[in-house]
Amino acid sequence: MPNVIRLVDGMELCKKMRLDHFTILPPTLGYDKCFAIAGGRFLSTSNGAIEVEDDASVGKIRTAFKKANSSRKGSRKMLSDLVETIS
Repeated sequence: MPNVIRLVDGMELCKKMRLDHFTILPPTLGYDKCFAIAGGRFLSTSNGAIEVEDDASVGKIRTAFKKANSSRKGSRKMLSDLVETIS
């Protein structure tokens, strides 16, 4: 069980972090899995509500809906990986 992550592996983990806003670190320091979550502007909470103006066009409503759904995909992926680890 290594206590360090090789540079090449670290670069791949960084690429995955930029894409998914989270990554699963390989077994290190006695843990089977370690979830790393991106912070800063990528760490935000939402109740999933879609906010549009009353007189918004169909295009604006569609864009707001797509944006709300795309932001939840990463959360679902991380949650399913976490549940798989626990079960």
